[in-house]
Amino acid sequence: MEREKVLETINYWLSRLKPMLETPNDCYFVCADRVGTEEASRMGKGAKGVMTYVGCSCVLDLKEVRMISNLDMWDETLLVSTVKIDKRRV
Repeated sequence: MEREKVLETINYWLSRLKPMLETPNDCYFVCADRVGTEEASRMGKGAKGVMTYVGCSCVLDLKEVRMISNLDMWDETLLVSTVKIDKRRV
């Protein structure tokens, strides 16, 4: 179930980035998301309960539409990735 949640979150980002998919240029998306829970009352007036953050920080290659690296739902760590950038385009 955790893997499904991770993929659901990453697919959400891909759907939001659809206009940028398969761009002819190098294009990368980096998502740094938090994990854990927080009292919803801290979110604003009338909010109740507990807000759960699902993590899933990731690096996506939008030109080739592939995931370069990602963290799981509960990983509280640093994600380091290497991407190739065409120096001719810089």
